Amino acid sequence: MMLRQRIKQEAMNRKDNTMMLSSEFEQSYRTATPHPEPCLIDRCPLHETCLHWWCKRFVDTTHTQITTVNPLHPLTGTAQCPLYLSSERVVLKRGLFDFFDQMTSRQEHAIRSSLMQLFNRKYYYRIRNGEMPITPAMRQQIEDVCRQHGYTGPFVYDSEEEGWAW
Repeated sequence: MMLRQRIKQEAMNRKDNTMMLSSEFEQSYRTATPHPEPCLIDRCPLHETCLHWWCKRFVDTTHTQITTVNPLHPLTGTAQCPLYLSSERVVLKRGLFDFFDQMTSRQEHAIRSSLMQLFNRKYYYRIRNGEMPITPAMRQQIEDVCRQHGYTGPFVYDSEEEGWAW
């Protein structure tokens, strides 16, 4: 294959991957609850890798008012933005049905209560039922709670997938 054809083919592959990634990102954005607020600050040094900035492409244009990242906050639009969410894909876990199988009933009860206090009852059940993905940060919190209650065994989630940590 000639160099020119190979370069053209690589460009087409990159375009196909970008289109697929964009479509996959849009689907993930549409199903995320709550939706991340879009960021409209194009001058931000972090905008290329921030999920909030990526979300602006999917804002419903039929609305005259939307909720966005506050452009007047002193740290938004800077390298220290407190709302920055990396656009890097991560491993997300789902469901806690098998999670408590290896624990004693005393540990299970204490850990469930602590997780309900941590996430609130509604979100705990959404996490347990697999309706809400468990981000790496949430997974760390869950595992810290388990360790506080003396559980040292394996952490078994119902499934895992790759996606964005909203």
